[in-house]
Amino acid sequence: MGPVKSGELEWAVASRPAAPEAELGDGYLVVPHEQGALLAVVDGLGTGPEVAIATRSVLAAIERVARDPLPRICLEAHDAGHASRGVVLGLARVDTGAGELTWLGVGGVRGLVRRAESPAPLLSGLHTHNGIVGRYLPPLRPHVEPFGPGGLLFIATDGIRPGFEKGVAMGEPPQRIAVAILAHHAVPGDDALVLVAGRVRGLA
Repeated sequence: MGPVKSGELEWAVASRPAAPEAELGDGYLVVPHEQGALLAVVDGLGTGPEVAIATRSVLAAIERVARDPLPRICLEAHDAGHASRGVVLGLARVDTGAGELTWLGVGGVRGLVRRAESPAPLLSGLHTHNGIVGRYLPPLRPHVEPFGPGGLLFIATDGIRPGFEKGVAMGEPPQRIAVAILAHHAVPGDDALVLVAGRVRGLA
């Protein structure tokens, strides 16, 4: 999809299925709000039509409670995933008014955040709980990070190779970054999706 902008936040997604004619079992959701957005990436376990159905069901559950605290959203996703093999997910709520990002991840979805407000930009990984949404959830503890103007958030499914952030041209728009990551780091034979969200400079 092309880039989307809401207030101070701009985001883009690049994805592809495991095979050209297959259904994509990875999915995403962005729900804007007054001062930011909820961003979700869901990776259904396995590939194929049943996995795609499970991912859509979980995303629909997330959307219904998108304004709730992240642990509550994850519990709703857990209930929606019971009928499937389960999913893994990353949830992030960006609050541009507070200059914060709240993160909650379960399973093999990777989250990274780039903080541009430091003397030198810092890129750090976000903690992800062990578990499978729909099967087993550990105690859920959201994590809060500063996220000021110029910050970037990456959420990638396991169809994107680890280390995808190396060589990323951080000054590019989210759409170009997402497309480049998918082109150079997608795992052959697996569903792949990466969401990139950035805070626009000069609007804080």
